Order: sequence, then structure tokens, then C-alpha cells
Amino acid sequence: MFCPYCQTPIVDDPQLAGQTVACPRCGQQFVVPGKAARPVVIEQTAKRYKLIQLTGALVMVPAFILVLTGAIEIGLVGLLLGLVVYLWGRTLAWWHHG
Repeated sequence: MFCPYCQTPIVDDPQLAGQTVACPRCGQQFVVPGKAARPVVIEQTAKRYKLIQLTGALVMVPAFILVLTGAIEIGLVGLLLGLVVYLWGRTLAWWHHG
């Protein structure tokens, strides 16, 4: 470690981390840097899993409309297919993030 003002080498003591010390040569005070804090990792659902879920939901919407308009068989197949795709995306997101 070096003094930030005069670049004099100073003994690197981990116990002084975060404390204010004076340089023995120039007398300027400065805070002894500590270990860098570990970054916090925030897990986010990957876009590909969100896209799979969105695809499943978008398949279910017109399928539901088909059921309401009378095309029950085709609509139910679409609803089932959309639900399977949506649940597949949810399962992949859960599996990936533990």
C-alpha cells in the first residue's frame, strides 16, 4: 500500500482497513482501503425462459377465443398446448435458478 499523497510505501495491515491513518513521511491523513466487498449476485430469469412462457400464453389466448366462439375441440387442443409450453418455460426457469 502507498500513501495517496506522496506515494510512500506503507505497511499493509489488514487490521487498519477502513481506519484513518497519517502518513509517516508527509503527515497527510487518509483512509486505509479494505478488501473489496463481494458483489451481490441477483439472479434473473433468462430471457429465453420468459420467451417460452410468453409463447405459451400467446397460444392460449386465441385458443380460448376459439372455445368461446364454438370451435371447442381446436380451442381445447390450443389451450392444452399453450399450457404445456407455458409450464415448460416455468419449469426451465425454476430448474435453471434452483
